[in-house]
Amino acid sequence: MPAPILTPRAAVDLTATWASLAASSTLVAGYATASYDNTANDDSRLLLSGFFRSGASALQAGIIEVWAFTQRNGTDWPGMFTTTYSGSAGAFTVSSRQSLQTGAVPVAAVRTDNVQRTWDIRPRDILLPFGGLERVAFFVTHNAHTTTTAWSATEADHRLIMTPYRWV
Repeated sequence: MPAPILTPRAAVDLTATWASLAASSTLVAGYATASYDNTANDDSRLLLSGFFRSGASALQAGIIEVWAFTQRNGTDWPGMFTTTYSGSAGAFTVSSRQSLQTGAVPVAAVRTDNVQRTWDIRPRDILLPFGGLERVAFFVTHNAHTTTTAWSATEADHRLIMTPYRWV
């Protein structure tokens, strides 16, 4: 019998509206994706990758952060936002940086400069920090523009992609 091979399944675009995401000088305001449900497939690896594009004006050196968070007990999401997260995508603000750091795991931190360009998120295994999970969502925040300016208004300029893998 041949040894099992770790094989990718179809990649999934995570549901979110990234276009014109405003900068947050304190990195507390941002956007959370809809949750990704791994209960039916129980995949062995989940690789997150993607890209974001800075806007054309008021650029400054900054950072784009991507954070992963999962349900605490299989039903409740962490209470790190000022409004309740229930698994649906939307604009969210964390209560504080401390609540973000205790309720989520950093996935990517991309340093930006003051040039309009696409910033890539290299593939990251999401299961490793959690040791397995049923549902996961992602919070994205950035300060790569002045606080009154957003990044690219073209939706196709931004994506977060989950690629699940299983042993076959």
